[in-house]
Amino acid sequence: MMTLLFDWISLLFIGFVFIIYSLVILYSDDYIFGDLNITRFISLVLIFIVSIIFLIVSPNVITAGLVTIRVTSLICLGSICKLTPGLFVAE
Repeated sequence: MMTLLFDWISLLFIGFVFIIYSLVILYSDDYIFGDLNITRFISLVLIFIVSIIFLIVSPNVITAGLVTIRVTSLICLGSICKLTPGLFVAE
């Protein structure tokens, strides 16, 4: 069973993550306005933020946090570099 730790430090870090995420979304809304892939970009950033939150609240950093961050980073990198749906990075 997976346990999650919610103490004042984790809630403080989650607050910082939400502040930074909201600034990224506000900036990117003006920067890539009218782009066809804006919803894909926002959904990939949202998936990345959820994985960061799992990293913050999970007591087992290796299995819960770092693996999800690595996977979402590869998906984002594959989407940006190849401009294809980011589920498959290799050709």
